[in-house]
Amino acid sequence: MLARLGEQVGVDLWNHSTADGRSLGGALRYLAPYADPALTWPRKDLDATNRARLLPLLQEGVHRSGDPELRALLEKFGERPAPGESWRFNGPARP
Repeated sequence: MLARLGEQVGVDLWNHSTADGRSLGGALRYLAPYADPALTWPRKDLDATNRARLLPLLQEGVHRSGDPELRALLEKFGERPAPGESWRFNGPARP
């Protein structure tokens, strides 16, 4: 993930926002509810078979912000990969 790579060179993209308020945290909060398969994604570019791809992003978002809404979604939909799946983040492991 680009934000993790940025950390390696002293760039904090997690807390950066554009002049009009756009940010990684805002994007994640927009996407996060759609980890729930009961919700219909409003576009045609994401289907139910790849919603689990949001889970590692939720995990990183919770780690970065402690956001209780993200934490609740992560707890509800699984904070560990399903058997046979693996989640990868580039960069050093967190302590």
